[in-house]
Amino acid sequence: MKKLLFLFLLATSTSYSQDTLKVDTSMVQIEEVTIQGIRAGSKTPVTQKTISKDDIDVMYHTQELPLLLNTTPSVTSSTDGGHNMGYTYFRLRGIDQTRINMTLDGVPLNEPEDQGVYFSNYPDFTNSIRSMQIQRGVGTSTNGVSSYAGSINFESPTGLKKGTEGQIGYGSFNTYRVSIENSTGLLKNKTAFYTRYSNYASDGYKYNSGGEGQSFFLSGGYYGEKDFVKITAFNGHTTNEMAWFAVSEDDIKSEPRTNYNTTRENDDFTQSMVILKHKHFFNKSNLTTTAFYNRLDGDWGLDLLPLGGGDDVLNFNLGSNFYGLTSNYNLTGNKYRLNIGVSGNMYDRRHAMTVLANTDELYSNKGLKNEVSSFVKFGYDIKKFTLFGDAQVRYVDFKYQGTMDMAPFEWTFFNPKGGIMFTKCKHYNFYASVGQSQREPTRNDIFMGEDDPISYIDVKPESVVDYELGTNITLDNFKLQGNLYYMDFKNEITLLGAIGSNGLPLMTNVENSFRSGIELDMTLSLFSKKKINLSIVNTSTFSYNRIYDDGKEFSPLYTPNLIINQGVVIKDSKDRIRVGFDVKYHSESYIDMENTLTTPDFVVLNAQVDYKFYKQHSLSIRVNNITNESYYTNGYAVGTDRHFFVNPPFNFFATIKFKI
Repeated sequence: MKKLLFLFLLATSTSYSQDTLKVDTSMVQIEEVTIQGIRAGSKTPVTQKTISKDDIDVMYHTQELPLLLNTTPSVTSSTDGGHNMGYTYFRLRGIDQTRINMTLDGVPLNEPEDQGVYFSNYPDFTNSIRSMQIQRGVGTSTNGVSSYAGSINFESPTGLKKGTEGQIGYGSFNTYRVSIENSTGLLKNKTAFYTRYSNYASDGYKYNSGGEGQSFFLSGGYYGEKDFVKITAFNGHTTNEMAWFAVSEDDIKSEPRTNYNTTRENDDFTQSMVILKHKHFFNKSNLTTTAFYNRLDGDWGLDLLPLGGGDDVLNFNLGSNFYGLTSNYNLTGNKYRLNIGVSGNMYDRRHAMTVLANTDELYSNKGLKNEVSSFVKFGYDIKKFTLFGDAQVRYVDFKYQGTMDMAPFEWTFFNPKGGIMFTKCKHYNFYASVGQSQREPTRNDIFMGEDDPISYIDVKPESVVDYELGTNITLDNFKLQGNLYYMDFKNEITLLGAIGSNGLPLMTNVENSFRSGIELDMTLSLFSKKKINLSIVNTSTFSYNRIYDDGKEFSPLYTPNLIINQGVVIKDSKDRIRVGFDVKYHSESYIDMENTLTTPDFVVLNAQVDYKFYKQHSLSIRVNNITNESYYTNGYAVGTDRHFFVNPPFNFFATIKFKI
C-alpha cells in the first residue's frame, strides 16, 4: 500500500507537468476567501494571531500541534509520554483544549460528546496545514462548539503551487518521520490537486510509551470563474503504548522514565474525515455550502493487575459518526461586511467495554448529540473607525442510551459580541471588544468520568463575558501585538486535578471566577539591509486569576502567572542559513484546588539551525532542552503527594527536505 501511494504521488507530479498553467491571480483570490466569515479579518476587533505556512515549516519538527503552539501567548502544553508524539495537550489562558473551538476550513474538529480534539489520531496533520489563525478569548462566532478560551482555524492546502516535496527526519527516542507530498498546480481544466502520505514512529521517552502512525491527506479543487468546488479527505491511523498516569515526584527522581502503565495497555485508533465545499460568487457576495463526515474507531486497554483488580485487562472501545452541513453568506460593500452562517450536525458514539482475554462485553451504551446554530456578523467603517457586531444562537440536545433511564438534556444559548477598532494609519490600530459565550457540559462532566454511568450530576452550563483591549503596531523593523483581557465566568467548569476511570480529567462547576492578564507578541528586526539579519522575538503573558466557590477563594489549576518566550534569530540576507535560540520561562502553577501543591517554575533553552542547499533542498536540526532541565506543566495531587507528567529531556530532531 505504501509503495502504491508513493508511485501515485510521483505519477501525478509527472503526468500533469505538461498541462500546468501559471496560477492566475483571480484564481488565487477565489481560494483565499474560502474561509471568509469564519476567520477574523484585519479590521475585526478581536485578539488574534495568524501563522503562515512558511512560519509553520520553520517551527514544525514532528512535534504534535499542542507542542507547536507552545511559543504563542498564554499557551502551555504537556505530553503524557514525555516526548513529542502521542498524547499531547495544550491550554489557552489556563483553560483546557475541550473549551477551545477548532475547525478545518470552517468544519468543526471537536468531538461533540467530549468536545476534545485528539491530535494523535491525525499523524503529521501539521504538515498539511497552509495557515492557522488563533483567536484568544471568545473571538468571533464559528461553526461547532462555542469558542470559550479561544478558537483555532486551520486552512487546508490547495495544490495551486506546483511541486513535489519529500521529508525524512530522525531524532531522539528513536523517532523518525517520512512524508511525501505533491501539488499539481493549476491545470488547463481549472483544477488543482494535493496529496500527502506520512509515516512516523517513536520508542518514546518513558518506558513503554512508544507509538507509530500513518496518514494521508488529499484535496482537489475546481477554480471556476463563478464557482469554486473543493473536496478534502484525511485519514489517520495510530497505535500507542499508554502513559496516562502521572508519576510520583519521588519515583521520577529515582527513575525519570518511570511509567505506571504497563505493556498490556495500548490503544489503536483510526480517524477519517471528508469535506465537500462549494462556493458561488455573485457580484458583491458569495455563498459557501459545506458538507462533512468524520468517523472515529478505536480502543484502549486498562491493566487491572497494578491496581489490585486481578489479572484482567479491560478493553474500552468506541465508534462515532459525526456529520453535518454548514452554509455561509458573505456580502462585501465599500464600507461594510455582512456574514450570515447556519449549521447543523448530528453525532452518535458507541461506548463498550470487554475483558480482553475472552472478549466478553461487560457493557455497551450510546451517546447521541444534535446541534443547530446560526450567527450574524456585521462590520461597518466610519472614517477611521470600524464597528463590529456578532450574534450567535445555538440549540444543542444530548441523549444517553444505556443501563439507566435519563431524560434528554437540552440547551439553548445566545452569544452576543461587539467591538470597535480605530485605525490611525496603516501602521497603527487600537481595538476594544466585549463578548459573551455559553456552552454545555461534556458527557465526561455529566457522568464524572464514568464510561458506564449508573448516575449523573446536575452540571450547569458555563458562561463567560470576555473584555479585550489591544493594539497592533506594524513598522518596517518592529511589530507589536499587545492586549489586556478580563474574562468573567459564571459556573465555570474547571479542573479538579484528578482523572476519571476513562483517563479523562475530572471537572466541576465553580460559582464565580475570573482570568485577567496582559499578552505581548513582539518582533524587532535589526540590520535588515545588511548581509546578516538579526531578529529578536518575544511573547509574554502576565496574568492574575481567581476562583470563588463555596465561600473559598483560590487560584485555578495549571495556570502560571508569568510565561515568557524569548527568541533570537540570525540569518543571512539570502535566507540560506538560519540560526535561532529560544528560551521559555514558566512560573509555578497549582495542581490542587487547596492551592498547597505546585509545579515548580522552570527555564528551558532550545536551539535550531536551518541550511538551504542547491536552492531546492534544506537541512534543519532542532535541539530542545539543551540544559536537560527536569520540568513539569501537568500533574495532579494524590493525597499530599505531587504526581507529574514529565516533559522531554534533552532531545533533538533532524529533517532533510528535498524537492523533486
